[in-house]
Amino acid sequence: MARSPSFCAARLVLGMVLTALAGPLGLAADPATDPENDPHFKYLVQRLKALTLKVDDSVGEMQSKPLFRWQNPVSGANGAVFLWTHQGRPAMISKTHVNDQKQHYVESMTPLTTKPLVLRRDSTVSWSPATTDVKRRSLTDVEPPAGNNGLRLTQMRAIARRYRFTSLWGEENRSEWELRLLSTPLHRCSNADAGIIDGAIFGYAQGTNPEAAVIIEAVTTNQQPVWEAYPVRLSGYSIKGWLDEELVFDVPYLNGTRWNMPFHHYYERPNPYPFPDKTPATP
Repeated sequence: MARSPSFCAARLVLGMVLTALAGPLGLAADPATDPENDPHFKYLVQRLKALTLKVDDSVGEMQSKPLFRWQNPVSGANGAVFLWTHQGRPAMISKTHVNDQKQHYVESMTPLTTKPLVLRRDSTVSWSPATTDVKRRSLTDVEPPAGNNGLRLTQMRAIARRYRFTSLWGEENRSEWELRLLSTPLHRCSNADAGIIDGAIFGYAQGTNPEAAVIIEAVTTNQQPVWEAYPVRLSGYSIKGWLDEELVFDVPYLNGTRWNMPFHHYYERPNPYPFPDKTPATP
């Protein structure tokens, strides 16, 4: 759908305002000055640590340090993105938040592996996707992975810039938003045992809230280093993604999810709400 210049300019200004209001919580390189003293963050960690993840019948681990922290002072949301690993390799991303205005708690999960996953909450199976959205793509039109970390990061940034995403965002009166590539990778890793020379996760945000991600890895295939990449959703909203001009990702809006779907979305209104002093007073 074509957008007028004034419409696009207004969206850009709003995104800049949200980024500025979020301050350091919107920077992947500095997730928080002191997260241990933030009650919202402590609550999110507490909720996620009540979950257990099994990957291919062995335990996955949640990394206690978030990949990213974000706030939306307009909507009242306060959230974080966490990584779960399995045998040293990324296995699942959790995006979770509380909203002081709406007094709810939300968590979303997306797999980063094609291996079987089982997520349990209080020993009850909460999610076990029958399939995943992980579709690795070999990038044969770029230079092979360079020989050092700095040059490979430059290559991965260039690949990430080739991806573009839009999100049909909002609970009511949904409208299309162009997602913004975050300046710093959410995560960087390597795993020689798994054949990963180097890798990074790049986030694409609406304001400061990551709605999609691209995983880019330098891997060894047939004894040769090559680049592979794949996009994933971090939101239940409808998302489309392009690599250059090719549509490579198209997922629908999810109004609730079932236990065996590729994306897990959990919503709860805690009673009592843990931050009643943060809730705006009713006029």
